[in-house]
Formats: sequence, C-alpha cells, structure tokens
Amino acid sequence: MPTTLVAVGVAALLAAALLDERAFTPRTLAVVVAAGAAPDLDALLWVVDSGLHNAALHNVWIPLAATLTVRSDRGRAWLRDRYGPDAVHVAWVAIAAYAVAVAFDVFNVESAAVLWPVHDRFFAVVGKLAYSTTQGVEFTLLQPTLGGQLFPGASYGTVAGEYHVPSVFDPRGSDGGATRTAVAINAGWELLIVLAGAVVAGGRLRGSETRRAILVVAAATTFPDLDVFASLIVESTHRAAFHSLLVPGAAALVLWWDRGQAWLRDRYGPDAVAIAWTGLFGYVVAGVGLDAFTSLGINPLYPLVDQFVAVDGRVGYSTADGLYQSFFDVGGETAASNGDGGGTSGGTSVDVGQRGSTEEVHVASGVDPKPGAESAATERVFPVVFRGWHVTLLLAGALATWGRLRGADVSRDHSGER
Repeated sequence: MPTTLVAVGVAALLAAALLDERAFTPRTLAVVVAAGAAPDLDALLWVVDSGLHNAALHNVWIPLAATLTVRSDRGRAWLRDRYGPDAVHVAWVAIAAYAVAVAFDVFNVESAAVLWPVHDRFFAVVGKLAYSTTQGVEFTLLQPTLGGQLFPGASYGTVAGEYHVPSVFDPRGSDGGATRTAVAINAGWELLIVLAGAVVAGGRLRGSETRRAILVVAAATTFPDLDVFASLIVESTHRAAFHSLLVPGAAALVLWWDRGQAWLRDRYGPDAVAIAWTGLFGYVVAGVGLDAFTSLGINPLYPLVDQFVAVDGRVGYSTADGLYQSFFDVGGETAASNGDGGGTSGGTSVDVGQRGSTEEVHVASGVDPKPGAESAATERVFPVVFRGWHVTLLLAGALATWGRLRGADVSRDHSGER
C-alpha cells in the first residue's frame, strides 16, 4: 500500500496549491503535512488490538467530525481568535490532506475499515475505468448488484481478528520472531510524489494563480502522451518520441538562454518565466516521470540511445536484511570481447530496468494497440484510471485545481473592490 511518505508528499502539494501567499508558511505547511501523516499513526495501536491498523484513524468519522467542528466555529471564531486569521483556511486544507491519505489506503488492495466502529469490516475499492472499442465503457470500481454488495470482492474481513494489515510494529506474529520491515518507498511512482511534494512546497509558483498558468502547466504535463500519434509514423515511438528527456532538456536550455533576452517576460508578462519553468517541471515529473515507473517504462534518451528503461523498486529497512533498495542493481563483471578474438575483458553490469529498443518494445495505446497494421476487429483500449491510487491522485488534483482557481477569483474580486 502507499507509504506514509506518499501521504506526506501529497499533503505538501495540497498545501502549496490551496494556501494563499499569506497562509502558506513553514508552520502551516507542517500542520497540513502532519494531518496527511496522522492516519498511519493507528499502526501504534497494535498494543491494544492488532486489527486497529487502517481502522482506528482510517475511518470517515474523523474528517467528518473535524468538518462539522470547523463549520460550527464560523459563528464563534475560536480558531481565528486563537491561531490567527488564516486558521480556518489551514484547517480545511488539513482536513483535505487527512481525507486524501485515508483514500490512498481505501483505493488499494491492503484496504481500510472506513466505517469503523459503526461497521466492523475492511474495504478495498480496486478496479479500472476505461473505454474499449469491443467492450465499451469498462467500470469495475463499483459493481452494485440487487440485494448484493456494493463492492463485490472488496470485503476483507473484520477488525476483530479476521483481517490484519501488517506494519513495522505488528507484522503479524511478531512475538514469534517475524521480520519487521519499515518501507519508505514501495514503488517508483511513490518516490516521484515525495520528490514533487518537496520541490513544490519548497519553491512553489508565486503570484501566478491564474487560469492561464494552470492551463499552461496542464498542457505541458499532457504533451508527452501525444507521442501515441508519433507511433503511427515511426513504429513503436510511443513513450519514446516525446518521453525522451532530450525534449525538456532542450526547453530548459532555451529558458536559460532567455534570461538575458527577456523575450518571454516582454511578450507574456512578468510571471511568464516562472510559469514556463513550472510547466517544464510538470512535463518531467508528471508527464514523463510517472510513465518511467510502469512495466515497460520510457525511452529516456531517444533517438540518441534507443533503449526503454522501467525504473521501479522499493526503499526501506528490514530487521532481516537491514537497509535495502531495489531501484537499480549493480552486478558483477560481464564478459565482453577485447576486439582481437583472443580473449575477453570484464565490466560491471548495472541493471536499471532495461527493456529493449523500439524494435523490441511496443507500448500499446488506444491509437496504436499493436505493432504493424491492425485489423478492424482489433481492440483499442483508452484508459482513464487503471489503479486505485490513480483515483486518489485524480481527486486530489481536481481539488487542488479548483481551490487554486477559486483563490484566484477571490483575489481578483478583492483587487477590484479596492
């Protein structure tokens, strides 16, 4: 399941997106990040009952109670009087971070008891939303049946001993000497979220809360996937043509050169350069980076080096193996010809998830599902979400975008009043 660091990274992104210039401070960032990490503290309750992990603090009642409390405080203004004029705003963002952290575990096979203690059962909402030319719309996240369950196959047992979510504190049978594992990063995409949260919260885009800025960044993050059409011209160049790091590398050089020319600033305004760098960051992290952690990966140096690379792994600590990481593997010496046919010379092999060239790897898409010509009966699948965590990030992104746009409207209205 997503680790606590992922919840912390997304909380930092929400804080950067939803808190305005006055409210975004190191203290308020710490409050929101703490709220994002708080649900996982129920792992410490194993001393009371081993079933309370992903139940005691992963239920909907806690953010619901916090929501009612903040709403009721509107007339009393206790939060504002005690913690300052931005306290209510910060509280709402913290509640959002808490809810998103819970959602990460609900939309995951590990599950969470979201209705505990009213309903003593763990649930995992997993599935996909996609369109297929042969099957039509495929939606398997919710499958209600008459007189049946809302989430068939998603019920994993109860808190009272039938089901247990392992943690470093209670790995199940810890009294029998079981290995305790503290996982910091469980998959490549999680590392990306953590780094993005740190970078954005540390140096977020300031003074550009406009529709134009959001549109530019959204377009930049979407652009890499347009290479599905390039694959129709040059075979198997999806995840290669526009997923090559040479594209954002060239753009970065242009922006660096423009420092002395000020062409962007003169033509598009004082925020143009900051928006451009943020769009470039989105291109690399969201547009290219997330695809790098899929099973077939990306072709990061195409066309200079034609090699798909899929970078994925874990980082953590185990009582059996100590510190570990599996993102890359440095092997022993490999044999290679010395050129005269009379012997070999050794070299060190490094495995970073090489998958092969565009002649060997084809990343399927709805536009180009198979290499070569396809028949009219070929199934074309256009995915919307394929994993539970896709749903969580989609909802968090929609919330952050809505909040940013709403804040921009309020700021513009206040400026007009003055």
